[in-house]
Amino acid sequence: MGFGQGFSTNCGQLVGPGGKELVNPARPAMLEFTLITVQEDSKELNGLQAKLDKLVHHKEKSAVQGTHLHAFIYFVTIRNLTESTITLLGRKWILVNEDGTTTVVEGDKIVGECPVLEPGGSFSYNSYHVTHLSAEARGSFHGVDEQGDKVHVRMDPFRLEVPIDSSAPPSTS
Repeated sequence: MGFGQGFSTNCGQLVGPGGKELVNPARPAMLEFTLITVQEDSKELNGLQAKLDKLVHHKEKSAVQGTHLHAFIYFVTIRNLTESTITLLGRKWILVNEDGTTTVVEGDKIVGECPVLEPGGSFSYNSYHVTHLSAEARGSFHGVDEQGDKVHVRMDPFRLEVPIDSSAPPSTS
């Protein structure tokens, strides 16, 4: 997978022109980048944009201990409007639930991939979250530019609204 300007990545190692490693080989890149969503050494990159394209609600046919579950399928596009090639290495979602609890989902890769975004390029994907509570979702994506500098982009928050009548038992007609 190309990284632009002679760079390449396998999501675990970044190599520049002439085989020069950009990440300390004694410390795997996936560990180094896991928590950089908003760290001092990561910059929020103007021109890197993440946008919710579509949100679909689906009431699950099953319930856990009498609680009706709801799947929220979200479709996201990340656009690179910068002049640098960006490699995305991971994501972080924070869900603030209506009962006051917080759920954090964080990890390497984005749906199993480390997308390489050339200038003007984009990456679209969809995933889902299953819950019984309404929540506000905030997402961010992190990676590196072609110089090996850590970058991130945040998405605008959006609501996962469980329908009010969803607590009613399913009809048995």
